Amino acid sequence: TARYKLGLLYLEKAPTAEAAREFDAILKLDPQSTLAHDGLGRVCLARKEWDKARAHFSQALKLNPGLWQAQAFIGASYDQEHNYAAAVDAYQKAIAMNANSAMLYNNLGLSYLLEGEDRSAAEAFVKALKCEPENRRVCNNLGLALCRLGKYDAALEAFTKASDKAGAYNNLGCFYLQTQHYGEAVAAFEQAVAAKPSYYEKAHENLKQAQTALAEEQKRSTPE
Repeated sequence: TARYKLGLLYLEKAPTAEAAREFDAILKLDPQSTLAHDGLGRVCLARKEWDKARAHFSQALKLNPGLWQAQAFIGASYDQEHNYAAAVDAYQKAIAMNANSAMLYNNLGLSYLLEGEDRSAAEAFVKALKCEPENRRVCNNLGLALCRLGKYDAALEAFTKASDKAGAYNNLGCFYLQTQHYGEAVAAFEQAVAAKPSYYEKAHENLKQAQTALAEEQKRSTPE
């Protein structure tokens, strides 16, 4: 409807009060409006009112059980509350409605990652890439999951598909640096710099940080 489209337009521009007014007006005319409940769910998401958002999306789903976007938004609300197990369940239900969405598999994978289920995360990202083989964001996420599984060669391959050789080694180095594998981080950042010596400034900065951390680690481990 025109009011629903106007409400979505308001949401895109951020003033949720105006959007809510349009969706409320629809509900007054039609209390069983799927679009109005979906719209109010999105308003509540923007307002970080997670319980209210889920209530509206759940009502929208009762009225239209195939509304996979509403189910995905329920997953997103649980992610915001760090309830990753509930988010995983919501995304799986959304995937049952739409098994060809890279976005849904990617969101599922991220929830698994945040829950510490790295293998399940990697499997979800692989499924996402079957839907969209060139999705760089998913490639990066797969690379992270593979790093956490200790599959560094495969991770480097995934990172390379997301960027290029320099970016891939930089991402790998960042993981090593974060997990305090300083020697490996230095080696990875050196590869990144070698791949783009002229302008890959971020890799230079990361290399210096890793070298400093490695030197400090070696100093601490050296007997006086």
